[in-house]
Amino acid sequence: MTRDPFPALLLTLWTAATFVPLHSAVHAETPPPAGAQGFGDTDPSSAETGAIESAGVRDIAAGGYHSCAVSARGAVYCWGYNTAGQVGDGTFVSQRLQPVPVTGLEGPFRAVAAGWDFSCALSEAGRVFCWGANGAGQLGDGTRMGSAVPRAVLGLGSGVRAIAAGEGHACAIVASGNLFCWGGNSSGQVGDGTFSDRDTPARVQGLRADVTSVGTGYDHTCAIDRGGRATCWGGNSYYQLGDGTRTDRAVPTPVASLARAGIIAAGARHSCATLRTGRVVCWGSNAAGELGDGTTTGSLVPVRTRRLGAGVRALVAGGFSWAGNLSGGFNCALNERGQAFCWGSNGEGQLGDRSTTSRSLPVRVSRFGEDVTKIAVGSNRHSCGINRLGRAFCWGSNLEGQLGTGNRSDSIVPAAVAGRLHRQ
Repeated sequence: MTRDPFPALLLTLWTAATFVPLHSAVHAETPPPAGAQGFGDTDPSSAETGAIESAGVRDIAAGGYHSCAVSARGAVYCWGYNTAGQVGDGTFVSQRLQPVPVTGLEGPFRAVAAGWDFSCALSEAGRVFCWGANGAGQLGDGTRMGSAVPRAVLGLGSGVRAIAAGEGHACAIVASGNLFCWGGNSSGQVGDGTFSDRDTPARVQGLRADVTSVGTGYDHTCAIDRGGRATCWGGNSYYQLGDGTRTDRAVPTPVASLARAGIIAAGARHSCATLRTGRVVCWGSNAAGELGDGTTTGSLVPVRTRRLGAGVRALVAGGFSWAGNLSGGFNCALNERGQAFCWGSNGEGQLGDRSTTSRSLPVRVSRFGEDVTKIAVGSNRHSCGINRLGRAFCWGSNLEGQLGTGNRSDSIVPAAVAGRLHRQ
């Protein structure tokens, strides 16, 4: 097994002092007919992931500095930073500290996905709508114009089974089992064989028409088909594609030494997957311990995440990279008992373990007990989850109100989302 220390000199400097998400806004759960979701992992329908159903909030997603959720009645709410219109309330008011309804959506809806500064929702009828920033075509409406209200994604029709949002691109699994992606494509993350941005969905080349799980990261994407075959494509400077190279790929390439996978999640500069046994493996950058193997040494190929055991039924990956930090990758998982575990970067308390200490091994999320039904992680240091009663909680960074608690105070343990979300 070849491993690489990822020296600090490899840090990619983006815009000075500007955060760059490395998402799998991601919640992805058990391998479903509907796919899986996260920082960009698939956001499937309720039947999709094996998540325990509740009578309350249906789904939740964490983006850059904002979050979104689907209420019990299928209405979509968002909160947090809104200068690009990513909250979707028809304004560009700088921030919303509590959930507000997204304008102009005719529901009911079943799933949401959140990118760095845009959001998407999947209706019960299988239609996809996105809103927010659109500089790379990530709204999928055929334009590059941002929107503070939802726009229909073109070319997908109805019957979409799952959606996922990355830093600046998004993907959808359609009824046929084919995978379509759109938006930013400078590293090949759309998977259409080019490095050109796409403002309408393009079919990912070289995949069978039986995709069950997709994960969207900062500049890479991964998928699993019904046979458990895992592939990744896009940026690969930190070995996040898992093919043993550092070569970017514009079309899917098999993940080395990974067979019979179930769920896949793409984060900052790393990726993770569950095996059919329910165990977890990760690969790529490990500067913050995001591989979960007890080290901070990166890996070209999958390595086993320790302490989780078998029976993991939900997996999400997220994180960030900015000038001065090599990586802020982190992940969360749910086991069959409904217990939540997180590991990796923890500078703002996004692991929820009552500390701000990064962890190279999974730790239990405090206060949740054994009744977590869904979990999501963002691209900039916050996480969210839903308990068995259908109550939504978020924790970690709250700089722009992304925890939805009505204030801007960070929280190192899950804090209840306030406002109207739980009354609809």
